Amino acid sequence: MTVKVYGTAYGSPKRVVACLVEKGIEFEAVPIDLFKGEHKTPDFLKKQPFGFLPVVEDGDFTLFESRAIMRYYAEKYKNQGTDLLGKTLEERGLVEQWLDVEATSYHPPIYDLVVQSLFAPKMGIPQDPKVIQESEAKLAKIFDIYEERLAKSKYLAGDFFSLADLSHLPFTHYLFFKGVGKEHLIRDRKHKDGFHGHARSKSIEHTPVIQPFGVIPVIQDGDYTLYVGITPNPKLIEESEAKLESVLNIYEERLSKSKYLAGDFLTLADIMK
Repeated sequence: MTVKVYGTAYGSPKRVVACLVEKGIEFEAVPIDLFKGEHKTPDFLKKQPFGFLPVVEDGDFTLFESRAIMRYYAEKYKNQGTDLLGKTLEERGLVEQWLDVEATSYHPPIYDLVVQSLFAPKMGIPQDPKVIQESEAKLAKIFDIYEERLAKSKYLAGDFFSLADLSHLPFTHYLFFKGVGKEHLIRDRKHKDGFHGHARSKSIEHTPVIQPFGVIPVIQDGDYTLYVGITPNPKLIEESEAKLESVLNIYEERLSKSKYLAGDFLTLADIMK
């Protein structure tokens, strides 16, 4: 059965598309026009109560959140197409580590940079030069860490292409758009091929760093180290409280249908809350 992917023209859904292509899974692109508010219609909110993209429909199964969708299909079709999860538990751990780094440290500044530089003018919203400057500075520091990592391995999680690399692609390519014009952040790097997810032939030695982002937690198991990279992005208390109230309203509706978030069983989705 063909998978339906909603909103493939935008950044986050392209993570899903790239994953499906790597796995050789047939899919149907369902257009959603954000500028017309089609993601906020009652019909769409039945599929995704938060009103965000992407959403996939696979028969009777509906799933949202791009990274969750990637993990699902990479696991479901692990033996088909490109293996995006690694062959050992340690490799899988590193894939998950760098996926979290992408989600918590990389995505926030590149999202702000792209929205302010490229989409704000199209939406009639004044650009904020301070946000653009701060986002570029944050990205430069993150790329410094990536540069060091890619001097030691072909790709972020090791010498194999994985979801960790794939997850960076949708928003990274915007750096080369005329309206953004920040390609120098990658172009001037010694290991720029690694940033594009291509092979790199030369590596150099660096002094080991336990957690290059300087935050906790960090786990060391013999020679194996695992961490999550986080760049703090504080919000006003009033705005955060309003957002939390909206989210908890959706949780309330969900929990009226099942005992826990994912169904009638306790999962990591509940523990993480």
